[in-house]
Amino acid sequence: MERYRKETLRGVFKADWMTMRVALLTPYFLPTIGGAELYVYDLARFLIKHGHQASILTTNIYQRKQANLPSVERITHIPVRRFKVLGFSRKLTRFFISMYIPKDNVALEVKRKGFNLLHFHNVTDMTFPVALWNIKVPKILTCHTLFEVINYHYMIGPRLYFFKKILQNMDFIHVLTLKDFMTLKHLGVDSKKIFVIPPGISVTKFYSSERKGNTLLFVGRIAPTKSIETLLEALLRIKSDCQLWVAGPIQDKKYFVWLKNRYFNKLKNKVRILGPLSSSELLEVYAKADIFVFPSKAETFGLVLLEAMASSLPVVSTDVGAARELIKDWENGFIVPINDWKTMAERINLLLTDDNLRRKMGKNNRKLIEKDYDINVNFEKLLALYEQICIK
Repeated sequence: MERYRKETLRGVFKADWMTMRVALLTPYFLPTIGGAELYVYDLARFLIKHGHQASILTTNIYQRKQANLPSVERITHIPVRRFKVLGFSRKLTRFFISMYIPKDNVALEVKRKGFNLLHFHNVTDMTFPVALWNIKVPKILTCHTLFEVINYHYMIGPRLYFFKKILQNMDFIHVLTLKDFMTLKHLGVDSKKIFVIPPGISVTKFYSSERKGNTLLFVGRIAPTKSIETLLEALLRIKSDCQLWVAGPIQDKKYFVWLKNRYFNKLKNKVRILGPLSSSELLEVYAKADIFVFPSKAETFGLVLLEAMASSLPVVSTDVGAARELIKDWENGFIVPINDWKTMAERINLLLTDDNLRRKMGKNNRKLIEKDYDINVNFEKLLALYEQICIK
């Protein structure tokens, strides 16, 4: 993948004199918290820091319906404009083509702001790509949730048709993994339009501290797609003395109650539910854990893998998202099949009983993240792509 990134960006020069006015368009934004939302937030801060004008255009949709989000505000100096959507369009997104219908004239506001680049996020939502279909401004789309296009049955029919049309209407398409590149190529997208630039993290924030050698860590939402039951099934069969820390919000209460009734009594004191953590608390948890385990069934990328690896942790992950591009068996972790608790238990037990292997994998992970997944380095690559688009 690194070779491909170098080839695709070859010949791009930095136009330091150019101040770009960039619109980052996403259907959801803070206080909604997810990988795509945090990516957009970090990207906006990066652009502003480097002298460009970045604005976030989003909807007023929020999971807590009672929340009254302002139409215009600033979040840490970033201008945010939220467009109200028609109530019935919430149902439209569920049953037809995943598109909200704004009450406001989005195209008119974009023209008034004089943006010279539109950067769309969240590939399965078509609100802003459709609203701005005829705008003659360079467009780039970042595919944060591409796995949904392929793996979920509801993308067939009208959704898949409109999705392909939107891809054709973009000047460039940004994907996070080589796997996503191949997916788009398989859908018939011109490979010259596709750029692979992975996300990154602030590597220097992450560290390791004194470790006891027996703590497993899972970070993520407590929801069925994370398949935490696979990890708990594995834990039931691990003979070594260990404890599992689960860090993250409970998204599905019924699922959490089911996990609790089915596994927690059997595991007794082997599981600690830490709940949602602050950034500093999460850094400390990563630093104290010994093995990171990721049993998810579906992921776009899996940023928590980068965070764990930056904390010098070996990783045991299912084959989802970017796992196969990040992890090489026996070098920095293990990849196991989805739902395969037996193999997961074997790999975890091996790492619990082999201190040298665990430390070697952790060191290899830290080196990899420093080399290829620093957030500033990868945003610089995206900025170079912006400049290539704007000077065409």
